[in-house]
Formats: sequence, structure tokens, C-alpha cells
Amino acid sequence: MYHTSYDTEKRQWNGVKTNPSFNSQTSLGSVILNTLLENGLKVAQVCAITGAKTTFNELHTLSICAAKKLQSLGYKKGDVILLFTNNSADVQPLVFAALSLGCPILAEVTVHGAAEICRTLTSIRPKIVICDDKFYPMLKECMISMKIIPDFFIFGNQPADTRPIKYLFENFDDELHFVPAKINAIDDVAFMVCTSGSTGNAKGVPLTHANVLNRMSKMSFMTPDDVMIGFTSVDAISGIRYLISGTLNGSTRIVNQGKFTVERLFELVEKFKITFTSSTMFCVHQMLNHPKIETANLSSMKIFRAGGATMSYKDIQKLNQYLPNGKFAHSLGMTEMAGVVSINLLHANNNCVGQLVDDLEAKIVDDQGERLGVNEIGELCLRDPFLFKGYLGDDESTSKCFDSEGFFKTGDLARFDENNDLFIIDRKKEQFKCLSYHVIPAEIQEFLNQIDGVYDSCVVPIPDPNYDSLPAAVLIKADNSTCTEESIEDAVANNFADHKQLRGGVYFVDSFPKTNTGKLARRSVIEMAQKLYNESKKKAQQN
Repeated sequence: MYHTSYDTEKRQWNGVKTNPSFNSQTSLGSVILNTLLENGLKVAQVCAITGAKTTFNELHTLSICAAKKLQSLGYKKGDVILLFTNNSADVQPLVFAALSLGCPILAEVTVHGAAEICRTLTSIRPKIVICDDKFYPMLKECMISMKIIPDFFIFGNQPADTRPIKYLFENFDDELHFVPAKINAIDDVAFMVCTSGSTGNAKGVPLTHANVLNRMSKMSFMTPDDVMIGFTSVDAISGIRYLISGTLNGSTRIVNQGKFTVERLFELVEKFKITFTSSTMFCVHQMLNHPKIETANLSSMKIFRAGGATMSYKDIQKLNQYLPNGKFAHSLGMTEMAGVVSINLLHANNNCVGQLVDDLEAKIVDDQGERLGVNEIGELCLRDPFLFKGYLGDDESTSKCFDSEGFFKTGDLARFDENNDLFIIDRKKEQFKCLSYHVIPAEIQEFLNQIDGVYDSCVVPIPDPNYDSLPAAVLIKADNSTCTEESIEDAVANNFADHKQLRGGVYFVDSFPKTNTGKLARRSVIEMAQKLYNESKKKAQQN
């Protein structure tokens, strides 16, 4: 159980101090391989579609087989592997094989389009691409345009000049002797997870072996008796946490293929007697408003964890009513901190995100960087013994995300109460979510401002409980512009992922409101867009 203490003199909140369970030469891959052996014949994962079970021993064998095959092909420590695939039972041994070889895994989000992928590839150049067959044409074109020549391993139908995934598991010589690559846990990268910055384009967050081991080996709310389900793959920190923490804790994971649906969640929980799940507030909202929740059997569930946004106390109470033998655990997590940083496992008396996890330090600061005290609202800053090194290829953003004391500036407005519970008040950052995915206004604005006839643009969120938020674009036309709402919507649709589509509408205005210093008054633009959205919606209903 986690516990937070408050140092009144320093004005600093601290998680429980622990001793590291690894040294500087310990690789995540070697720890995983040892864990797989220790758990032996216990079931490690079950395919949700076929029901096929894989033991820890079998997963160990598959992981070594893939590692030795990649090694025989000449791949070595430091060679980046781009993973662009939906979840399947074969993904896990490939991840473990890469970690054992010291090959950093670039976990690219599979909803990203070509423009977003090419942006990532400006700072990361993979030697291997592992992808589903449907993604191959787009990825191939991206590699050609970026002058990268990787080897492709394909799930599904095999195009020319590629190898099938099954090749990595063929002709195994039954020799299990394998020595994982020697690594420096503090400096060598295990995962590169694409995430969104507060005001710029998507960034690559390098997480070292120490980052991941320190954070994901201490998820004390997971046990070997747990049966877990997650609906994200390793293209997100939540999917990486689900795989690594579940494995290190000896839990059984249900490998789901396909997107989240409420019906699917209810079906799998009842079928496999799932005890633990990790989700987003978007999914929770869908669940609470689904008619089948009244008859769903969630009696096996012990912990239903969710984060990514604030949740009202009323909804927390409502969800707990459907968990007769469990409870909802509100939490805060972020890619840069390699996962969960706080979680409420102690009570359901409010909508806090609970106590800090072990070894974490936190402070709340004002706009001048001065530390604040109990129940004072400011920016949440975090520090642990193994902070990430910064954003790949983005020295400017890296320099801005750490303060002089080595704390990571989260961009979240927060406070700690007198019980040392953490409350998230709002996002200081401009990013928002649609369909549980991050939307960064500056990324779309940069694109819109290059369209002929657009003078300036501002992308803002329109609140919507069914989507989290709807992206909307407020534009100023250039002189003699022929742009229309439809042409702008089509341009975005053809260049960005589904969650970045302008579902909130396109609105043309004469000018943007500004602050006294001449800066864009974004809050006023948001209010303007929300008013225009409501007016257009009302007009549509009248017609």
C-alpha cells in the first residue's frame, strides 16, 4: 500500500523510500527472462479470441527463440525496432526478445498517419520494422521518403522483400542457453514511446531500463493471483505497463485483439473472471452510460483502475456500486514518468488520485517556481531516482520540462490536501483528448496555416461526454481566400488520425482575442468556439 508524507520545512511530498531491486548493469530483458523461468508452468497469457494459453515457460522459450534468430541475422544492442501492430499473442515474446538484445523498441501509435510517422522518423531511424500487413504500404512509403532502409517482419500476408513473423520462431534448436546483452540500465533505452507535448508536435520519450524497472516492478496493487485485461498495445505507456508489470508480478494477462467496446469488456470479465483492469475515463464514461451495466457480472473484479482525466465523485460512487467485490482506483500516470505516479487505493471519499507511488518526490509551485503548501493550487512537479533523459531530438522542449532542482514539470494544476492525497485540478497544458487519444492543437494549426487562403488558425476543444472533447478549428481567412468549412475538414481528414478530425466544426472569424501583451487569449477563443458550435447545433436541429 502506498503512503505519502509531507515535509513541512521543504514543502515537499514524498512517497515511501525503498532500496533499488536492481543494479546499474541489470537489463529489463534479463529480469523478465528470469521471471518467466521462476513462474514456470503458470499461465502467463490467454488469447481472448481462441482461448489458447501460453505458460511462462513457453513464453520464455519463444522469447529466446526470437532473440537468437534476430541475433543470427546480425541485429545487436542499440538497433531500434519499430513496432507498429495491433495486439496479439505473438507481440509479447518479440518485445521480450528485443529487450534481451538491448534493442530499443519504438512503440508507434497505430492510429497515426503518414505525416505523424515521418515526423517521428526525423529523430529515430529503425533497423527493423514489425508491423501488420495492412500497415506495410504506408510504412514502406514513409521509410522511402525518409531514406531509411529497414528490414520488415510482417503479421499476416507477406509482401515481397519481407519476412513473416513466424520466421522468428522457426527452426528453434532447443538450446535455451542465451546471454542477454550487457547494458547500462541508467543510460540505455528500453522503449521510445511517442507522446504529445503541451504546445508542439508529438515527441519521443526515451525510457531506460532503469526507468521501466524502477516504476513497473513496484506496482504493489498487482498480485500473482490476478487475471488482467487491457485494451491498449505497447504503442502506449499503459500497454507497456500492462505487459511489463503483469509479467514481473506473475499475473495472468488476457490478450485482447481489437478496440475497446463496453460489450467486449463485460464479456471478457465474466468469461475469464478478470480481477484487474486498467482503462481511461472515456471508457469508464461509456460503461456507466451503457444499458448492459445493470446486468453485467463484475463480481470477479477487485481493482478497476482508470486515469487520463478527472472523474467526479458522483461517478466514482456510481461505478463502485457495480463492483461488489472490488473498487474503482483513480490514478495519475504519464509517459515521461514511465507509468503510474499516484493511485487512490485507500478510500472512495472524494475524487483524488490518491497517494504517491514509492520513491517519488513531488512539489506544487506557483508561476514563479516558488513552492506552495497544503491545499494551495499550482503546477505539479515530480522527481524520482531514474527520471527520463528528455525528449528525443528536441533539446528545447527538454530544457523546458525540468527545473533547476531536477523536477519534471508536468503541466498539471494540482494540490495536496491535509491527508496528503493528490487532486488534479486542470490541465495547464493546451492538449486535450478525443476518443482517449491526445490532440495537440499546435500540430494541426501548423498544418492549417500552410493551406492557401488561411491566415491564422486556433484549434480548441469542444467538451463532449461521448468523445472526451471534439477538435474544432477557428480560422482567420487570408485576403481573397476561397477556403470553405468543407475544404478545411477534408484537408485534415486526409492528413491526420481519426481522433484529430474536426468533429467540433470549422469557424471563420475576423480576428482572435488577444491579451494585454498581444498574446493569443486561448481561453476566449475556446469560449468563442463553444458558442459557435452550440449555435450551429441549434440551427441544425431547427432545420
